Amino acid sequence: MATRVGIGFSQNYNTRLAAQEAAEQAKKYLQSTRVDLAIVFSTIHYAPAEVIPVIYDIMNRTRIIGASTPSIILPSQVANRGVAVMAIISDQIRFESGCVPYLKLKDKTEAGRELVKSTLSEFGQKQRQLFFCIADGLLDGLSDLIDGIKQELMYNLPMIMIGSSDDFRFQQTFQYYKDTAMSEGATSLVLGGRMQVGISIQHGFKPIGKPRTVDKVDGPLILSINGRKASALYEQYFGTEAETLKKGPSSPLSFRYPLGVRLPGSQQYILRNVLGVLDGGALICQDKVPKGAEVNIMIGNQASHLEAAAEAAKDVRAQLTLKKPSFVLIFESITRCKLMGRGAAEEISTIKNIFGDGVPMIGTFCLNQFFRFSQDPSTDPWLVQNGNVIIVGVL
Repeated sequence: MATRVGIGFSQNYNTRLAAQEAAEQAKKYLQSTRVDLAIVFSTIHYAPAEVIPVIYDIMNRTRIIGASTPSIILPSQVANRGVAVMAIISDQIRFESGCVPYLKLKDKTEAGRELVKSTLSEFGQKQRQLFFCIADGLLDGLSDLIDGIKQELMYNLPMIMIGSSDDFRFQQTFQYYKDTAMSEGATSLVLGGRMQVGISIQHGFKPIGKPRTVDKVDGPLILSINGRKASALYEQYFGTEAETLKKGPSSPLSFRYPLGVRLPGSQQYILRNVLGVLDGGALICQDKVPKGAEVNIMIGNQASHLEAAAEAAKDVRAQLTLKKPSFVLIFESITRCKLMGRGAAEEISTIKNIFGDGVPMIGTFCLNQFFRFSQDPSTDPWLVQNGNVIIVGVL
């Protein structure tokens, strides 16, 4: 049997029927009553509390993880409405899942450690291949959650975290675990066994001008850059238009021109969206920027983002020695959803062509992302970022 994967999708306006149709369609491809894992993404048009129990029952009460999303990535389209299910059964791949609810009420670092312990309880260390986490993308303190996860994982396997998202209202997001739709929680999955995994992350943004140095910070606030108020950097390039940053994430400057933080000794940039500006000129970022970091305003366009997605897909194929993966997961920053517009469908078509016809693919647009580039803690990059596409191929 090796690995079988089925994908189901429905846009039925009735919530329960949409969940039922997507789940039954995905399960049909498996040709088995057994299901090892179901990955579920649904848009805000469907009440998660109704969707997930229906899918859980149809999937024979197996492990489920997933999240809310503004759009769903499928092999044939980017759907702005619907319920999607990827069902997997495998003799080679092992799965274990866990969750931590009510993160607002907990110490985030300890919650991260708890999440890892709950997920790895039945896994031998040599079997682990990938740790994947979905957390509420609107929560403060995601960096602390990641710290706890990293402490417990002890750098012995790759790690990806994404933040669940809504439809750009930034009000409430959902995380799915078994038969429950949580808010303000986190769910996780470990993949292991006789398998290969390829992972790549790219964004397609390029720096504008010469780098500046961050002088003063306070948590996610950048207070000054090159001895001036931080907002002066945007004012220099955009003049009075920089005032729109005070609107927060809805400002076009926030997602079109993020702040790039250069990794020491590298030409790579971690992206930070500017979520607002305080009266004194401090920039509000979605996560910390270290004091002394070199930063640039970044710029990209549809062509550069398409090129980045193609580069990521080719990188994953190379890691899998050019073999067709059993399935592909795609995690796009929610900002790319706005940047790409109708070009998002072209991007998915490009990725599909690189992997070849018949490869099952599913994905989501997310708030905040983290991918550990290295297992060496001395080169571990700075925490949460945005604006990227993460592609995972499993063989």
